[in-house]
Amino acid sequence: LAARVAELWQEPARAAQMREAGLAVMQANQGALARLLAGLGRLLGQV
Repeated sequence: LAARVAELWQEPARAAQMREAGLAVMQANQGALARLLAGLGRLLGQV
């Protein structure tokens, strides 16, 4: 892990690209828990 972090310190453009990709994943999944719970609520209401 330390070696990979050191590599990213040496490659700031790559680190920025990875950061942006991580942020995109987080933003795409915002509200996932609420959607899951709503879906479960609908399913449980059908039982």
